[in-house]
Amino acid sequence: MNDITDRHLIKKFLRNELSNEESKLFKTRKEDIQFIEALENEIILVKNRSLLKERLQEISKAPSSNKKQKSKFVYIAIAASIALLITLQLFNNRSLSSQEVYNSFYETYPNVYNQKGTKGSSVSNFQKAMQFYNAKDYTSAKNTFEAISKTNDLKDNELFYYGITLMEINEHHVSEKQFRLIKNTNSPYYIEAQWYLALSLIKENKKQVAKTILETILESNSIGQKRKKEVIQLLDKI
Repeated sequence: MNDITDRHLIKKFLRNELSNEESKLFKTRKEDIQFIEALENEIILVKNRSLLKERLQEISKAPSSNKKQKSKFVYIAIAASIALLITLQLFNNRSLSSQEVYNSFYETYPNVYNQKGTKGSSVSNFQKAMQFYNAKDYTSAKNTFEAISKTNDLKDNELFYYGITLMEINEHHVSEKQFRLIKNTNSPYYIEAQWYLALSLIKENKKQVAKTILETILESNSIGQKRKKEVIQLLDKI
């Protein structure tokens, strides 16, 4: 996002001062998620300033029999109102920590496998692991995935859910290794594995590496619109 151009466009738009050429440019920028977020943030700040202005006008018109008392009251109220606006602006503009970014975007991936099975059929170790996963018993799920890996190479679906399991018990440095083992770009788990890999890296405060991975995800033709939007939003936060 071109910050200078976008800020210029947004401020002129809110003042209704866009030229014909700027209006055309503004319409093209409306397709950019980061631009829309910047516009929404500026609208919030404008509303806060407007509310502050109205509050100050109410304060100045407030009746009081004692002029000195009113003057002191107005001064305190103005100071409090300005402090509130500054706080809102600082909160709106401050950088989020790696932990805050991670908490904002991380969600446990749902289990898409049917655990009922057929009558009389034996339950595989993967099914056992997913039963523990469903029950949020991630330590038992981890132990089961490890048992599978001792006899066979883990398949993409096993690697993926093993990685999520490790994230749930805060073993992000190990989860990264599982996600990286999913290398087939045609795998239905590839994009999701890259997404969770980026989140693990952010948790470990490896933001630059995470950013590179997120940018690679955006280049993929198989990324869904929902995940694409989330990737763009996450890139804007790190």
